[in-house]
Amino acid sequence: MPVNQITAGQKGWLNTLNANSALISKLPVDGRVYVDNVGTFANGASASDIACTYAQFNGFKVVNLYIINLTVPTGAFGKKILSLADNIKPTNPVAFVANQASFIDTPNADSLNDLYFWTTANSDQKFINTSFTYIRSDN
Repeated sequence: MPVNQITAGQKGWLNTLNANSALISKLPVDGRVYVDNVGTFANGASASDIACTYAQFNGFKVVNLYIINLTVPTGAFGKKILSLADNIKPTNPVAFVANQASFIDTPNADSLNDLYFWTTANSDQKFINTSFTYIRSDN
């Protein structure tokens, strides 16, 4: 695409925004929120840090949960390792990679607060640093 077309498009978009300030208010962002009391570990799992940040929009949140130095003992494999607080639990089932041999998910659609740990490893899983982003509907 020629540069003059790109530049013309930018000017057109800026003119549209300037002419229609109501357009900007249709995506109200209340700001980023930091939460460090996100839930309770279970079945011997622990982490040195767990927190989330989210951006609040009209009726939903975009949530980023991160876990630093997660340790999951072999006795917790295939079991719940964390129960999330109601205000940040996912609206739909989620799954994400924990490390090269493991993943974490919400296998029960009726209890989306509960994160379960699954792995092909046969020893305690330690020093896992992971994060994931998901949508939380407020409706």
